[in-house]
Amino acid sequence: MISLLLAILDVESNKPCKISITNVIGQEIISLEHNGITSPSIDLNKFDKGIYNVTLSYENKVSVKSVILE
Repeated sequence: MISLLLAILDVESNKPCKISITNVIGQEIISLEHNGITSPSIDLNKFDKGIYNVTLSYENKVSVKSVILE
């Protein structure tokens, strides 16, 4: 589940942000708005094995992390 992933990626859970997941060729797989109130949850089991970039876009900063699904 992405909620564990986002905890590892140090999501500022009390701040709204846009969460975007792209594959290695840049195709956006998931895009959602996090409201800063509830914990976002995305099932990563439906994704193929590979490398994905998770982009967290806040009002004044952007954080990008790579994730490997095995």
